[in-house]
Amino acid sequence: MNEITKLIAEAKTYFLATENNGTPNVRPMGSMIDIDDKLYFILAKNMNLFSELQNNSKVAISAYDGKTVLRLQATAVLDDSADTIASVYKAVPAFEKMFNESVIAPFYLSDATCSIGEMGKEPTRCTF
Repeated sequence: MNEITKLIAEAKTYFLATENNGTPNVRPMGSMIDIDDKLYFILAKNMNLFSELQNNSKVAISAYDGKTVLRLQATAVLDDSADTIASVYKAVPAFEKMFNESVIAPFYLSDATCSIGEMGKEPTRCTF
């Protein structure tokens, strides 16, 4: 997990792909948080992305930090428990101002497969 969160932090932006009625949709995202060995991304329940994930929870993520490429496929699982929300606010205090408890939607990645490596070289593969 550390390698993934470190790469995303260094890249500053990762791209999250979903599917909406048969049409792919890709969005730039900013942060990914490691809570209890689970990788979370955060959004608001009033976003189109939240609705898309309710219909199809499969996602793909890609990031590039100038040297290393991350490609990941997973299932996004909503975990808006009070404990998780508190952990999100602790990890990124700015989220408490952006998302109140009724709106915040923390999703963790489950059943993930990923590859991490430099372009042109054999990547490291992982599952979690």
